[in-house]
Amino acid sequence: MTKLKLAKKKTRERQIKKTSNILKNNTKKAEKPYEAYLYRYTYLPTGKVYVGIHKGLVTDNYQHSSTCQEFNELLADEPENFKFDVLRKGNYGTMQNAEHEILSEADAKNNDMYFNKSNGSPASKDLDYDRLMLLADEIRNMTGDMEYAVEVCKNTFIQVRAEDDYSHKHDIQSAIDQERGNTKKLKLQVVLLEGYFQEDEREYGVDGSAGIGGNHSARAAKDCKHIGTKIEVVRVPYEMWEGLDDDELQFLGMQLNIQEGLIKPKVNNTDDFEKLIHTLYYNKDYDLDGDPIREALAKFNIGSRQIEAAINRARKSIEIQELNKVGKKIRDWTVGADKKTLEDRISNYRADGKTLCYKITSGSEGAIQTLLRQIHEEFDKERHERVVVLVRHPNDFFYNRWRTEAKPLGDVAMLEFYMSAIGLKVEIRDLPHLIQDRQYLQEDI
Repeated sequence: MTKLKLAKKKTRERQIKKTSNILKNNTKKAEKPYEAYLYRYTYLPTGKVYVGIHKGLVTDNYQHSSTCQEFNELLADEPENFKFDVLRKGNYGTMQNAEHEILSEADAKNNDMYFNKSNGSPASKDLDYDRLMLLADEIRNMTGDMEYAVEVCKNTFIQVRAEDDYSHKHDIQSAIDQERGNTKKLKLQVVLLEGYFQEDEREYGVDGSAGIGGNHSARAAKDCKHIGTKIEVVRVPYEMWEGLDDDELQFLGMQLNIQEGLIKPKVNNTDDFEKLIHTLYYNKDYDLDGDPIREALAKFNIGSRQIEAAINRARKSIEIQELNKVGKKIRDWTVGADKKTLEDRISNYRADGKTLCYKITSGSEGAIQTLLRQIHEEFDKERHERVVVLVRHPNDFFYNRWRTEAKPLGDVAMLEFYMSAIGLKVEIRDLPHLIQDRQYLQEDI
């Protein structure tokens, strides 16, 4: 190969390599945005270091912020003897915390191997896990005194969970009623932190204590059927939790609700009980309204509220199965075309300006009470003359109960009495709960 051809070949190889590198660089992922970085200078002759942070980019024209004269002189005179490393990148607060952690662990301000004159300062206080875990154990082992739930509920409770679980509260309340107000038998407990509020604070309550555990239990005990119900209250003295901030108190409250072990125990849910009810109904001929089926479910340590919820769900699914056998279906006014038809009908009733129209369900125990509140809020005696109530029946059971049982009949009578007292006529109309034909007549409602 001639020298000219060899030179051309090498030139072509360099161009290919250069093009390849350009393509490689262009296809690299863009660096994740960051606000600050943590860096370290190491003086190679001795291994002595300086650790710092900078709010900005590594490409900034920035060196350091050290006030150490020795470090500044060495870096100015012997820059070739220093190694520079970027340790981390991220938001500024995280970098502050990381710097403080490194310097504190080494006690840099008193350490001959560091140029730093301080141990830095964190952007936020770290959780004191050792203290919090020990305190949680101590609280769990404390025994409280029985106090009236109505008084306990006058305390403000710290919001530990993301939100209140009202279903859980009602389950507890049902269990308390079932045990005739015996909260001790149910092992219910409330935890209060003494001295949390000052006397001039609006949330001071009775004695300035703040609840950190047992909020649902306290309110369930207060609202149960038994007047004067008491509940065990563990009061944590101020000296035990003094110095903890709100973040640490939230962590403490969650520790009081911690599960045992890494795996949360699997418990039976409503779906499981519904399946069991189907088995007992079809295979053992258990009546859905009889005691045997309730006695069977009670063996699983669930309250009457959960038992009734499971039975009602099973009742609906069993009825749907039975209707399907004879070619009928439940008409659901909460979805699809029927929902739109119902909404239009309500609007039509209200269009004259003289009529109030509402929909309720016979499946709700408190439907009439809720309806009375709605009417009270909306009623204008100068223009309203009548109320039309459209009653949706989830299934045959609720339809028959609505027409025959004492409570719904009494609720309807109460509604008619109050409406008559304020000068309103009442019309109560049943929504068809079975699909009889493919075509729906508007006259149905």
